Amino acid sequence: MLDTPVQCALDEVLAPRLVALGWKRRGSRGFLQRHGSTAWVIRIQHGDYYKKHGACRLTVRVMRIKFLPFASRKGIEPCLRSPQLWRDRSWEDPILLRLARRTMRPLGELTEVRELFWYSYDADNPADCLRVAGEVTDDIETYAMPWFTRLFWRAPRRVKGRKASEQARYDTLRAERG
Repeated sequence: MLDTPVQCALDEVLAPRLVALGWKRRGSRGFLQRHGSTAWVIRIQHGDYYKKHGACRLTVRVMRIKFLPFASRKGIEPCLRSPQLWRDRSWEDPILLRLARRTMRPLGELTEVRELFWYSYDADNPADCLRVAGEVTDDIETYAMPWFTRLFWRAPRRVKGRKASEQARYDTLRAERG
């Protein structure tokens, strides 16, 4: 696993809460939960993943995958492990990905931001890394968990202030580091 301050914070805050809810780790940045022929996936994406210092950002993507009833576990496993799973579909996709219907969303689309959202943090400040890990965990529990379980999801009312404040925070952190 990658040893960055925010990854340590996510391992301390997010991982135990998801594991308690029955989620399994997928690498250092992913979590998976299966329900018969359906799988739910959470993936943390770091904008500056290998940075251990300074201003950094991360976002979260969530996905529901519904496999065809005749898909075997032997066919499902390579599909869930494939890096193609997170890419837009094209004619180059392996045949295994054609066994499933997937719905993928950035977590920000499920929150009051209602569009792609980047969480900003200062990698030099452990308290800030814990803050962002707690914020991500709360958003996953508040917005993603209900989205996974419902066929029809209604996003909360749009509020633009949160995205603007995170962008301003990130810009300020970058300006401080010069």
